[in-house]
Amino acid sequence: MTGMDEKHKGSVSFHGMQARYHEGVHGDHMVAGENFAMMISNKSHSRFLTGGIVYQNHHNVVVFVKSGSADAVVNMEYSTWQAGDVIVMSSYTMLEVKTTTPDFDMIVIYIGEEVPTEGNLVLHTTPDEWQEMMKMVDALWTVARHHPFRKEAVMALAASMITNLQYITSKEQSSDMGNLSNDERIFRRFKRHVDKYADKEHYVSFYAEQQCLSANYLSTIVSKVSGSSATEWINRALILHAKVLLKTTRMMTSEIADNLNFSDHATFTKFFKRETGLTPREFREKG
Repeated sequence: MTGMDEKHKGSVSFHGMQARYHEGVHGDHMVAGENFAMMISNKSHSRFLTGGIVYQNHHNVVVFVKSGSADAVVNMEYSTWQAGDVIVMSSYTMLEVKTTTPDFDMIVIYIGEEVPTEGNLVLHTTPDEWQEMMKMVDALWTVARHHPFRKEAVMALAASMITNLQYITSKEQSSDMGNLSNDERIFRRFKRHVDKYADKEHYVSFYAEQQCLSANYLSTIVSKVSGSSATEWINRALILHAKVLLKTTRMMTSEIADNLNFSDHATFTKFFKRETGLTPREFREKG
């Protein structure tokens, strides 16, 4: 999903689909405004979050799982979403939904970067927390449907909702962080850096330098904690970026190779074929 399209004020477009929603109310389930969109059920929008497609959101996204469950990969990490979960994804997060149950339904809110988030999170709410969040969602939905669009009021409500989610999460994480080993902290920092820099920085040495470690030591820690090598993590991130560009832009393969900091087209093609079993062209032409 691309979040809001900057060239069309108030519109929403999604990677992998031709759908575009301009500013205004769209039926009983969808509303879009400047740097904001909200969908309170995916039942009438079954194209969203199609399995097998890698999406990239260009704005912050909040998902409230109303029913059912889904298996997803968020920035290379597997996650199971269940009823009562709230998922926050910051801008430029890579998302692939693997499977959903037939009863899967969700509320999705797309918010411009003017409302900051503190990275990605999955919150397993208590019944009381869920009811509290639903009251905030209802208020946001009511205000967002006004015409003309009340951007300042909507963004203030959205910021309050994000702040409340982060507060609830911080309470859960404060005890967990104290129990993390030094190796786990190193791995988490490595993952954050890969999410941010992998499209430009392909070598373990760069990520080791970010933590004042040797490449060998960082590689050992990453393998120990995650079961995958540091290079495998970097390559996965690169492949996700490449898949998004191949499926959602008209860039030539040579341009994508340059965008992802490969030395040339041939090197990128060889890398992509090794990691996916397909050439970039074969992947792009695949349904």
